[in-house]
Amino acid sequence: MKKVYFTIALLALANTAYSQTVESNHSYKNLGFTQVPTVTIGGHINVIGSYASQEDAYSEEKLENVISDVNSSGAASSGSQLDLNNRASDNGNGALDASITFDVNGINDYGFKYGAFIELNANTTNNSWSKDTNSRQSYVYGESFLGKFEVGNTLGASQKMKVDASTFARAAGGINGEYLNYINLPSIAKTGSTSTATPLFILIPELPTAHGGYATGFNNLYYACDENGDGVINTASELECYNDNANDNYRLNFEQMQNATKVSYYTPEIFGFQLGASYTPDTGNKGTSGHLTSRLDAGDIDDVIEYGASFTQTVYGVGISASFTGEKGKSESKTATSTTPVKYEAFREDLDAYQYGANINFWGLTIGGSMGNWQNSLFYKEKTLNPNTEEGTYNTYGAAYEFGPVNLSFGCFNSKFQKNEYQAYSGGVDFKVGKGFMPYVEFTSFKFTPYDTTIENNKGYVILAGFLFNF
Repeated sequence: MKKVYFTIALLALANTAYSQTVESNHSYKNLGFTQVPTVTIGGHINVIGSYASQEDAYSEEKLENVISDVNSSGAASSGSQLDLNNRASDNGNGALDASITFDVNGINDYGFKYGAFIELNANTTNNSWSKDTNSRQSYVYGESFLGKFEVGNTLGASQKMKVDASTFARAAGGINGEYLNYINLPSIAKTGSTSTATPLFILIPELPTAHGGYATGFNNLYYACDENGDGVINTASELECYNDNANDNYRLNFEQMQNATKVSYYTPEIFGFQLGASYTPDTGNKGTSGHLTSRLDAGDIDDVIEYGASFTQTVYGVGISASFTGEKGKSESKTATSTTPVKYEAFREDLDAYQYGANINFWGLTIGGSMGNWQNSLFYKEKTLNPNTEEGTYNTYGAAYEFGPVNLSFGCFNSKFQKNEYQAYSGGVDFKVGKGFMPYVEFTSFKFTPYDTTIENNKGYVILAGFLFNF
């Protein structure tokens, strides 16, 4: 299959056109296949400049007194403190995000549509969210009057059907998280204090599978490598997992689960109503989309079912959109390597989360918001291992306005996970200079409030300016 795609790409580039028709050597006249698929090549390049301001403790070249659940020698040491190089120490920084897409579309003589979509990573800079694999998405689809099927590595129904304040955000995406590349999460112990673990936060308005599977902290691997569910990294297998993935220790990448291999079905839209559902056998089946690793598998989720219901309608010039989406699944049932092998699912609650949102649009103005609830998804069943048992929740609200080539937006995001609170306000403006070319500026303020008062708080702002070119 890879040879076919690269042949198509080379033909298209050689003819300096965005679309290339590929003829078949076979005759399908009697089968209703007289039309052949077309291939459209596209993509985007996003060049970003940034300026970030944080609390002094998180701005130095060295992060001192960082709480780590494993010490520098790799041994389990709950609450140990380390000095680490600060990846977000520079006030000014730059990055580039780019991709190339191949969109294959066909239709037979009976009206059945079919095709495929491939998105290839084309980044040249490596920041905390850079994807180091070739493919972000790759899937095939079929569509008729009965609805649409998608099979492959792509987003599921709970993301494609959702409505919230991030779906109409402008500039660099606002509260959806691009600015998070340039700040540090709370991880530093106050002078003379010790702590047992770094706090976890919900950082973007998404359900667990689109948030990397769980809440996020400075020391992400602690959750993923705790194979036997005892709340400590101490077995040989757990330490191996932790040390093998040390380079990703302080890295944010929310695509680890959301693009796992799945099958999705969407009904036709009837009077503005549509239903959708997706099934993912194992969120560890990421193919080439997300981090590839042979070790970091303990935190996966099995038999994930995503569902969604949406309504879109225009009444007297007023556009109305609303959605209810959710996901259910089972904690990874892989047998952990330990002295007494046990099922991993015995230690974690199952996945059960939902969100709902709505927006209205009139005269170029859009207003909307959403609320989400993770409930106790993937919490330790042993209550003493949880910092506390308060459910994970979040909400968004915002507005956007479009007049001519200028677009403005403002959004707010609030979340709470086990009493760790996070808040972000983001405003942005972009200007359409030409078809597909858009300069922008965005300002986002943020504030972390850890429940553990022995950890230094972090708050500040991030300014992003750049050029987005879609082609």
